[in-house]
Amino acid sequence: MKTIIILASLVAIVQMACIAAAQSNISEISGKWDIIGNGYHGTMTLDGGKIFMDGLPEEALTGISFDGKEIRFHRNSYGGSDSDQDYTGELSGDTMTGTFTQANLPGDIYQWNANRANQTENHPPTVSLDYSPQDPMDTDSIWLKANAEDPDGDQLVYSWFFLGNEIGSETGTELLKQLVPGDYEYTVKVSDGKGGIAEDTVRFTVIKKTSPPPCDGLLLDLEEGPGSVVIAKVVDDCEHNPLSNATLDIVIFHVYDKQLDKYINGKVVNRSQKLTDGNGEAIILVPGNPGDMYRVDVYASKDEWDTSDSSIHITIGG
Repeated sequence: MKTIIILASLVAIVQMACIAAAQSNISEISGKWDIIGNGYHGTMTLDGGKIFMDGLPEEALTGISFDGKEIRFHRNSYGGSDSDQDYTGELSGDTMTGTFTQANLPGDIYQWNANRANQTENHPPTVSLDYSPQDPMDTDSIWLKANAEDPDGDQLVYSWFFLGNEIGSETGTELLKQLVPGDYEYTVKVSDGKGGIAEDTVRFTVIKKTSPPPCDGLLLDLEEGPGSVVIAKVVDDCEHNPLSNATLDIVIFHVYDKQLDKYINGKVVNRSQKLTDGNGEAIILVPGNPGDMYRVDVYASKDEWDTSDSSIHITIGG
């Protein structure tokens, strides 16, 4: 009796050792495999001693074993059909080839093969979102541009969102027109089709374009010229362009008498009026005695323009 018990124990130990060895070898074939067999084409995944296939329930595949060369597993039928399948195959490099049988089709043997899927790690894309112009107005067309890159060279798919709602095309640019003044927020998401996703958001404010104020101001400049004259020049106060036909009202005061060597309290000696020429200039002759000082007051005006005035002192003969 003891001999029988010992032998049974030894058999059990050997079986467990074989199972443990078979399970330990499974790590050699862990990962994803592209499998083809009897019209099925999909992905088989071996992970932690379990086996899965696309589109099948999690527990559909059981009883996996691998001794370093031969693989075996069982596919349970589901949906009420008696179509259990038993698979056997051998590993050679990165390829498995073998046969399987189906319970409701006794005597039929089917072929299957699997190739190890590409295990290259996927790297997610990156994206930076820009917009132009930088200070948009309601009359501007605004361009959104997604500057995206994928380290693996994968083709990217773009999705655009405004305040969380998807809009626009699947390209890397988006054109916005006739936006009303206000605050805006746009987001772009890029996907590499392999689970890698990146996104970026821009925020900007659209302002209302206003017409510039009319340029209707005058600038009057006076400077002393040769030969006891004053040169008056009139320009606009926006672009400083010369203004012709501006009216100059001129008053000349005698303020210092050299012969008497005294200052005079603003005696008016001349009043006149001139128009500026095509260069916006007019020459004002200052009459008087050599050495005497005069003050020249000029008031410039033009229809539909503001006015300007200026003064200058001039000594006859320098």
